[in-house]
Amino acid sequence: MPVRDAEKELRLFSIMRSRLEKVETPELFVPRGRFADIESALAAFEAARAAMVEVVRAKGDAIYAIGMTHPYFGEVNGAELAHLADGHARRHAEQIREIVEGTA
Repeated sequence: MPVRDAEKELRLFSIMRSRLEKVETPELFVPRGRFADIESALAAFEAARAAMVEVVRAKGDAIYAIGMTHPYFGEVNGAELAHLADGHARRHAEQIREIVEGTA
């Protein structure tokens, strides 16, 4: 059963946020242009985020008992997966800011 590892949570979140190391997106996750416009993409993102927040709230500490194999990071528990999702979203937000500001 997965257990809490605060150091691993912080490490995964930090890795996802860091823009120092570029990682090639696995083919499975390459964007396919499935959204017609930015509003549709934002609505889908907000719905997925709300679902993740609700699962974390509903599970409480039991979130650590949920486990899966991440395609890049290997075995993770539910809390680590939430940190990865958060860090990933923040990483992309930073990429978008850089593009908009012309610093990319």
